[in-house]
Amino acid sequence: MNNYELDLQKTKFANDEELKSYLITLVLQFASYVNNLDFKYFSKDNFQEFKENYLKLFNNYCTEKRKQKGSKVYYISSKGRFGEIEKAIVKFFYLQKRQAEIGFFPTVEEYLDCYKFDLRKENNIWRINNIKNLQWKDFVF
Repeated sequence: MNNYELDLQKTKFANDEELKSYLITLVLQFASYVNNLDFKYFSKDNFQEFKENYLKLFNNYCTEKRKQKGSKVYYISSKGRFGEIEKAIVKFFYLQKRQAEIGFFPTVEEYLDCYKFDLRKENNIWRINNIKNLQWKDFVF
């Protein structure tokens, strides 16, 4: 995980390449931490500790979602692992002024999950806004 450490509050980037590198690293760091939490904490006996650690990740890496009544919404799942995302390649990267989209595809055939991360810039800070787990069958080549 130390390979991915970065300043989560960074707001200034020299150019689009530096920003692209930062956003990809942000996603990989988040996915790596989620993978470690899922393996380390998830069980009925220690769900509260798992939840607290998971919420820290959401607060640090993700945009805030709110229900109509104003309370925060977080999705917690034992299936929230990102497989071997560290070995995946970035298949697409789209950057607009305040939004970015990154697609990770596997490098080996046995691993069939693909991920699309949507990022958003809020208060000048980049955060993950949405994550989709895609399957190879969803793509037409």
